[in-house]
This record gives sequence, structure tokens and C-alpha cells, in this order.
Amino acid sequence: MDGIGRDLAFEDPLDDPYLDQARLAEDSSDEDVNITTGDQLILAASTEDDAASLNVYLYNDELAQLYVHHDVMLPDMPLVVEWIGASPVSLEAGNWCAVGTLGPEIELWNLDIINAANPPVVLTGAADAHPGDMADKKKKKKKKKKKQQQLGEDEADHVVGQLGGHSDAVMGLAWNALQANVLASASADCSVRLWDLQTTQCSAAFCNLHDAKVQAVRWNPKQATVLATGGFDRAARIADIRNVNNALKVNLDSDVETLLWEDERSLIISTEGGEICKFDAAQIDKGPVWKIKAHDKACTGIATTRHLPGLLISCSLDRSLKIWDVRNNTPSVIATRTSVFGPGALFGVQISDATPYVCTIASEGQDLQVFDFKTAVNNKF
Repeated sequence: MDGIGRDLAFEDPLDDPYLDQARLAEDSSDEDVNITTGDQLILAASTEDDAASLNVYLYNDELAQLYVHHDVMLPDMPLVVEWIGASPVSLEAGNWCAVGTLGPEIELWNLDIINAANPPVVLTGAADAHPGDMADKKKKKKKKKKKQQQLGEDEADHVVGQLGGHSDAVMGLAWNALQANVLASASADCSVRLWDLQTTQCSAAFCNLHDAKVQAVRWNPKQATVLATGGFDRAARIADIRNVNNALKVNLDSDVETLLWEDERSLIISTEGGEICKFDAAQIDKGPVWKIKAHDKACTGIATTRHLPGLLISCSLDRSLKIWDVRNNTPSVIATRTSVFGPGALFGVQISDATPYVCTIASEGQDLQVFDFKTAVNNKF
């Protein structure tokens, strides 16, 4: 699930340069297709039985409307979606998304095209070998010393240039809003890769940041070259991609579920053990600023908003959603909602940028849900 980063606010959709004009002209009588001022778009992926789809929801807070505006069928089970505000190749402002699935490819979809049959761009990398793949891990460890002597320390830990893509499922994606041509991906093949959206090629592969599957990846909101990653090796890393050998590392009590930057210095991490912890990015090795046992099972989603500093929302496989006050680095729970979003586990939460007291929730066996939590915070924010 991902909240699209801007509203599409054309009074007349025929004025929107990104929408399919011919189709809109043909369907102009259909009010459900028209996007007007006040409408927000929400991006989510779902699976039902053997079918998988990418859904673009339209939400209007004033009218209390939420419905699927359009969708596309996906060939494999989606694991992650990421909104991209630039068109591949041209890098002009756009409305795209990247989808990671159980397969090694990354699909790029133009969200403004209705009834698209195939992704316009698929990131697979060059046709050469896959540095850092899990299958080669044991061989690489044996040859590491010799390789470092031959290539030098920097090149031993990562490779740049025309590279192969992933060889296993893509579990994490992050678009760099400060450098629009860069997309980062994390994979079950234990590697993190960078993609140049202008050339649609893999430009760097970081093979030794983690010793197991990498699930989470996020760019720093103010520093274009700083990347945070988290994996199934119970570790999180903060790296400057210009020199990943100096990446900072923190060991955790369980595997990383997700992570986010509260600001350019503060990284918040949730884990499989239900913990949430905050770190000072510059001193991550000194331990957490705060740490809480937030949930009984894996904490699958955390969200903050710039409009309400100090507010944190978390959700979990234990079916609960919690709202926290983390101001002054002393976390306290404000509200808890359990089993009100359906009988199944909760998989993700995002707070709307346009309506900051509204969040979207992805849950097992349910359609995307919207939750207005203004009353729940009881005027504390």
C-alpha cells in the first residue's frame, strides 16, 4: 500500500496532460472516472485466490467516498509498491509506480493510463551475472580475501556499471525524490540495487550490506545519497551510497519489518518481534533513543506525518492499530483499535498528506480501508 504523493486536481480532466485524453473524451459522461479538486488517489496492491492486481483508489474526504478508480492485473503476487513522481527515460513529472513481486523483475506502471494491459517498463538489468546473489554467497565468502586484493576494498563490497537485476523476489522499493532518476530495490537475494530510471538499467549493486533477505529500504528525506536498509539478519544499516563500506550498522532483537525517516536525523524501525525503536542516524551504533514493545506480533506498518510532529501510528499482525505520542522521546499510547478493521492481520498503514487526520489501512481479507483518527487522539494533536 502506498499513498500517491500529490492530488490530481484538474477541474476538467481533459486538461490533464498525463491522462489518456482519447479515453477520457469517450468516457466523459462517467462521473466515476473524472478526477476533480478534493479527490485523492491511493495506491494499493491486492491478491485474491490466484489473482493479483494493482488498484488505484479514489478518496474524497468531504463526500466520504472511497472506490477503485481503475486497476491493472499483475502476473505475480505483489510484495511492495512504490509511487514514482517522474516518468522513466524522460524524467518529466509523472504519476508512475514500481511493483516488486515474487519474481526478480520490477514492473513500472503509468498510473494515468486506464485499462493498461502491460507495464511500459520492466527493470531486469543487463544480461550478465548477478553479483551478490544468495546462490553465490558461500563461494564469495571463500574468495573474499583474494577478491579484495585484486579489486580493492571498495569494489569488493559493491559493483557499479551495467549490472544484472535481482535473482529472487523484490521485497522493498524506494524512489529518491531528491534525485528523480534513482530507484532503490531490496531483495530476497540479499542485495540492494540502484536503478537509473533514465536508462532503465541497474547502476549499482550492494552485496554485503546484509547477510540475509533485505526487506526494507528508505532514502533520507534531506540527504540524497543516504539510504537506510533492514533485513532478515536482524540488522539495519545506514549507508552513503558513495561509500557503502562505511555504512553504520545496528543489531536488533528480531528481523526488520519496516522503517521510516522521521526527519533527516531520526530513523524509526519496526520489527518482527513487535518492537519499535528510534535511532539517531549519526550515532546509530550507540543504541536506540527509545524502544517500546508495541505489539504482540510483527509490527508490519508505521507511519508519521509532517503535519502532526510527534504522532506515530503502528499496525500489526496481532490485528491492532495503535496511535502513539512520541514527543520528547517518551512514547506513550494514545489510542488502540483491535479487530475493528476486520478479523485478519493488518499489513500496512499510511497517513494522508492532504488530510492529516486520515490514514489508510491494508488488512487481510478486506478491501483498503480509511480511518479518521481525529476523535481517537482526543485533541492531543
